[in-house]
Amino acid sequence: MNIDRREFIKTLGGTALYLATVGSLSSLNSGCKPSFKEAESKVVVIGFDGVEPSLFEKYLSEGQLPNMERLISRGSYHHLKTTNPSESPVCWASFAVGGNPGRHGIYDFLKRDPITYMPMISTVEKEPPRFLFDLIPIKKVKITSMRGGISFWEQAALNRIKTTAFQIPVTFPSVDMKGGKMMSGLGVPDIRQTQGTYQYYATDLSPEEAGSSVYGGIQHKINVVNNVARTYIEGPPDPTKEGFHPIQLPLKIKIVDDNTVIVDINGDRIKLYKGRFSDWVVIKFHITPIVSVTGICKFYLLSVKPELKVFLSPIDISPINPPVPICNPSDLTTQLAKQLGLFRTRGWAINNMALTEERIDEKIFLDDLFSVEDMRRRITLHLMDKDPSDLFISVFQATDRVGHAFFRLIDPRHPRYDEELAYKYGDAILRVYKHMDKTVGEILKRISEDTTLIILSDHGFHSFRRCVNINTWLVKNGYMTLKGAEDRAYTLDDLFGQGEFWPNVDWNKTQAYAVGLGQIYINLVGRESRGIVLPGRDYEKVVNEIVSQLRELRDEDGTKVIRDVYKRDDIFNGRYLDRAPDMQVGFEDGYRVSWQTCLGGIPPKVIETNDRKWSGDHCSLEPSITKGILLTNRKLNGEPAIIDIAPTVLKLLGVPIPSDVEGSSWF
Repeated sequence: MNIDRREFIKTLGGTALYLATVGSLSSLNSGCKPSFKEAESKVVVIGFDGVEPSLFEKYLSEGQLPNMERLISRGSYHHLKTTNPSESPVCWASFAVGGNPGRHGIYDFLKRDPITYMPMISTVEKEPPRFLFDLIPIKKVKITSMRGGISFWEQAALNRIKTTAFQIPVTFPSVDMKGGKMMSGLGVPDIRQTQGTYQYYATDLSPEEAGSSVYGGIQHKINVVNNVARTYIEGPPDPTKEGFHPIQLPLKIKIVDDNTVIVDINGDRIKLYKGRFSDWVVIKFHITPIVSVTGICKFYLLSVKPELKVFLSPIDISPINPPVPICNPSDLTTQLAKQLGLFRTRGWAINNMALTEERIDEKIFLDDLFSVEDMRRRITLHLMDKDPSDLFISVFQATDRVGHAFFRLIDPRHPRYDEELAYKYGDAILRVYKHMDKTVGEILKRISEDTTLIILSDHGFHSFRRCVNINTWLVKNGYMTLKGAEDRAYTLDDLFGQGEFWPNVDWNKTQAYAVGLGQIYINLVGRESRGIVLPGRDYEKVVNEIVSQLRELRDEDGTKVIRDVYKRDDIFNGRYLDRAPDMQVGFEDGYRVSWQTCLGGIPPKVIETNDRKWSGDHCSLEPSITKGILLTNRKLNGEPAIIDIAPTVLKLLGVPIPSDVEGSSWF
């Protein structure tokens, strides 16, 4: 099926994060002072995404994490059973509602439309705004969370427990906290409605390199004439137009000397110095003469000679008067920015994709990472100090992002292991874990003896050495049929508004297809628009064949690739079962589904070497070998799971536990 760009835009819900002049969509407080009920006990929950237990225990035994060692001596430490699949949006959604993905409906970063077969973001749906005469806004953008169920912090707030929930993944759009506070985390987009599109300007780009890149960047080929390069900044898509038409701002880069340039954006001039990030740059994109959207970003001057190279970070929604509900109350981020300074609002706040595509180096990446985490810690401690809550939750992301970027430098078997870089940056993961430990130390100073503290990571980590193209395997084994030439490589920009998908797939002869991180779907009659496999016996036959054959998949050297392939009904249950994939793959250590499979791509080879700096992962890995960590200041026994946290916290607070919670309280 050939999907054109216009249809893709309609399916995604169109455009516009923005409409700042129309006002925020988040719930406004009535002005009445809320009446809170005293909780039976206070609870603090701190999440550190993607802490790998084996590394944590190594650093702990070396005395590198003294605050967490002290916490364990007073309480307990366990491995934490993760979800299947072990992906952050799935894990944190299960953390929220206390159940498997069938209880909340989030199975992956992506989902597919069974009518168009198109991949799309799984966590939200959008309805575009409307304009009169392409000028006057008459309908605001509507954003709906696709996470079902009720989170334990919402349940607490509904029961008049004062609650703060800071940057928890899969909480966009923010909800009314009944007098408490919330700022959304992973899932909040940048100003272009992506998870983070960086822009790169260089004089030495080839024609093939210019344009949108596979991992989510925009590469601008520039020419210098009389010491000036004229180009543009690509902003959000224009919601007044059909299709994908990004708003562009003129950008002038003037060379001052070998170490300095001045960038000019509509008359605003910012001096850049080689080897340094700029301060925050505020950029305004005009949608109509009376409607605009404001973003914030930073420039980095990489070089002036022999080639001019400038990096521009993804443009975040400004925390000041955000046009969409990234927080509750609606002025929370505005007040935080006024008190502490500007900060990133997008959920994926760290520049992994720019490092993966080698547009920035390890030093720039780490400088940026620690800047982000320092501010996140400042905000967390500020919220704890200035307005204490009976339930306080905050989630930090750097432990996950550094694992994705630097596993290659602690794994000599990885194709991108580099001895020289390992000497300089082999301690990057340790440095971030020590930052985590310092954060825990600051939190320990702020809680009373009778406050329950829960520290967790949602999943562990593995080295990512080899990529597996599941759709290619389906083609080679007769479950997918192509009409013609091999498929092209997809980019993240295809996903977010410009591409077409599956142009060469013959759906009339295709029994199964893969989208997302290890999900396989049957082309089912009555569900898929061009389904050919009948429900019942035929469905079971195809599923059983694929499961049994994939379990036996071997690499060229005979290494087993897949630990297990799970059938939908064996691992999922609940009211959102209809959204589930028919099969979920669990890879062995060292293997992961390929990037192209995530977007529905079909490269030539089934298994390929991962030659990218994105070298560690957990997505599509076997969950039983991808557990997270759990630390508490109380003793507990048994084998805790991430779905147990919701009922545990609610019981400690003295709040009724919803009937559809699957987990069990530890206390």
